[in-house]
Amino acid sequence: MGLSAHSNGNGEFALVKSALECEQKKVWMRLLEWLVLYLVVGGLGYLLEQRLMGTTHVQDWEFYAVTASLFMVFAFPGFVYRHIR
Repeated sequence: MGLSAHSNGNGEFALVKSALECEQKKVWMRLLEWLVLYLVVGGLGYLLEQRLMGTTHVQDWEFYAVTASLFMVFAFPGFVYRHIR
């Protein structure tokens, strides 16, 4: 799941062309894309856990806070590549 989170965390910044690509994309649109990718990766992880283990573990808010923070950290190289280069 870590590799998937890293590649999708950078996905919003690293895509060369996308349907939502424009010069003046608003901050809220970039955050919305990031949130959607976070939910997609989380959903894939949940389905993978359920499929492989047969059951899923109940998670508290701490789990989601840590995974969102890691997803943000994984997105940082793409942010630097896209906006600071």
